[in-house]
Amino acid sequence: MQEKPAGWPLEGDVETLPEIFLELHGSQWPPARGDVPQGTAEVGSWSVSQQLTGSALPGQVRAASGHSIPSGSVSFAQPEGAPLTPWARGPLNLGPGGACTLYASHDGVGQAHGLRLGGFHLAPIAGSSLSTTVDLELDGDPIRMQKPFTLRWRYNTKASSFAEPPFELDASWVIDQVARSTGYYQTPALVTSAFLSVPLCGGTMADRGSTITATVAGWVAAEHQAGLGPGSSIDASLSTVVPNKFHISCDVAGAGGRIIIGGAVFDFSSTKLDVRSGITTLASAAYPVASGTIRRVQAEVTRTGNNLAVRVRCGSGAWSAAATAAFGSAPWGSRTDTATIDTTLSPTGRWIRGIQLHAADDPRIWIPPKAQIDMSYSPIHAAFGIEKVTAWEVVQDIAAKTMGAAWMTPGGVLVYRNGERMRGTDAPVETIEALDKLEDLAWVIDPGEIADRVELTYTPTDVETSYGMSTLWESTETIRIPARKTVTVYADINGTTNVLSPFVPLWPPTDPSVTKYADGRMSRWAAATSPDGSGARPADNAIRVSAVMAGVSRVKISITNATGGTLWLVDGTGSPCLILRTGLHIAPGEPETISHGPAVEDALNPISLDAGAWVQDADAAQRILDWLVGQTSTAKAVINSVRVKPDLSREIGDVIRLTDGHTGLRTEAIISGISLAGDSTGYTQHLDLALLDVAYQDFDAWLERESITTFAAFDTWLAANNITTFEDFDQWAIDLGGTW
Repeated sequence: MQEKPAGWPLEGDVETLPEIFLELHGSQWPPARGDVPQGTAEVGSWSVSQQLTGSALPGQVRAASGHSIPSGSVSFAQPEGAPLTPWARGPLNLGPGGACTLYASHDGVGQAHGLRLGGFHLAPIAGSSLSTTVDLELDGDPIRMQKPFTLRWRYNTKASSFAEPPFELDASWVIDQVARSTGYYQTPALVTSAFLSVPLCGGTMADRGSTITATVAGWVAAEHQAGLGPGSSIDASLSTVVPNKFHISCDVAGAGGRIIIGGAVFDFSSTKLDVRSGITTLASAAYPVASGTIRRVQAEVTRTGNNLAVRVRCGSGAWSAAATAAFGSAPWGSRTDTATIDTTLSPTGRWIRGIQLHAADDPRIWIPPKAQIDMSYSPIHAAFGIEKVTAWEVVQDIAAKTMGAAWMTPGGVLVYRNGERMRGTDAPVETIEALDKLEDLAWVIDPGEIADRVELTYTPTDVETSYGMSTLWESTETIRIPARKTVTVYADINGTTNVLSPFVPLWPPTDPSVTKYADGRMSRWAAATSPDGSGARPADNAIRVSAVMAGVSRVKISITNATGGTLWLVDGTGSPCLILRTGLHIAPGEPETISHGPAVEDALNPISLDAGAWVQDADAAQRILDWLVGQTSTAKAVINSVRVKPDLSREIGDVIRLTDGHTGLRTEAIISGISLAGDSTGYTQHLDLALLDVAYQDFDAWLERESITTFAAFDTWLAANNITTFEDFDQWAIDLGGTW
């Protein structure tokens, strides 16, 4: 649920109607009138709807996956003397596609004290010369996510020669990269003065500086979101040398993590910062305010000679008192430009992400997140096949294949919720009682969703390691390089790689440092002064070739002719010759299918899901299959379009507790659809609800709250609360979290 603004009226029997405003961003229409500023209109009639799809919820198991994109419409009075018409000129002219925000307020105009009903773009606008109103259609499709997405990625994990490297990424990292590229951040955006920025949201890539090598023991979730877990270490190269005064900002949970610069160790826990030399603690600074599981913390570090003065804070408020750490020698050298992010040492339970080292303080570090991205629990080596699709489509595909769901909230936050949470493992945000708030419970159960055979197809990766012998691409056309010119070609490869082998001539080179490369190793080129390969062979340095990754599966190759004549990249027979190789090649392997249930020929109502290359790990595939079997083993109910007492703070994806005294219904449900409509006389709200199976997390959470850790302690609690029969226990369990 959205957090209601301060002063929002409490829910009561008589609803105090809010005012509804539409703010047209950057528009000079409608003109200002009274206390309503230019570009804002007080709305007459309005509607907003949003559906949650593609998460294998009841009623959607066999449906195609997709994003929940809100839509709406508004109607408001034409301003006197300045009506909106297609033939208006200047500031009165308004066209489709403009960004706008619809919000409700009990405290006058202004989003600062309003509750957002959604961020939209204007779609069709309709009116007439005789009408006193103008009608606007609202489209919630985020335009900035409709562009093709290019993923920057490099495999950094240390691996022994010819050993299959471990999984380095969680699939949610790709969603995080999509989000960051389009302005939705779950960790702060890169600040101007940063000389290292590593989000660590399921991947090791840096936004500023670079990660050199990494040992990733595994990604761990805190508040469902991925961070660097225990046993991991990442070496990073900074974009500049370490200054004498700088800031370290990061998210920590549990035992946090360490950032090592030279001989100085900055150990961030969830309550304090310890500054160490090796294992010796030289100074400590406690956070003035520390709340929440994930805490964004910041340290200011000032070096004077061999001493470091540090102070810390959580949030943009007051700093702690400064603590001084006296080192026996310089904590780092004057030319130090590397750092290490480390979670290998005790205590256990370390978790860190969102690391930035920056020279100047910057308020953007404290901007609230605009993305909430769960860890997917689908480890991957790399992402494939995303060069020619939009950012929206990438997120949609990952959500569908990992049994999750993704949507935009009315507050403008991009949400990806993993499959486990879509089963309803969150605590209910409210209880809706049928007698009090519901008109009727019209339910639907579709027997067609019951499957007796479930199949899941996933795509493991083929990982080839070598001494630069894996061929990625060969030219099939002759490339002509004019004298003193550079020609650029793009090579689309199968799969991806972490590093491209350097280019050397095809013939035995005269350079002793290059002759060690046997035939079939390293990237190669051959050139001739004529396209048929005839003529004198050019010198070894006649051609300079460099290659860089321009996407997951695309390579940019730059070829420079250092001679005064035209050269053709051909061998002695006139065949095209430009060969790109690597020492680590990761490509999609052959799809594998796992199943549950009777043989194909005996199945009456089978269901299958192709998770593609977003599921590459056998354990993750088995977990998803088990999840699907549970979702399709029995028919599950949905309640569609039930009218409830309105609450504008409700959002799709909210888990609620639903009770009905007449029917004895006591269960949890997830809001899978919301429809709102209103005018000056009032407004209505209808919900689509998917009834959820009981989640054992409800029981686990209760045990944790009650500090019950043994069966004996549980028996004692039951006796103390007069729960002595199975009937008593069943009723208690129903009240706790659903139907057991």
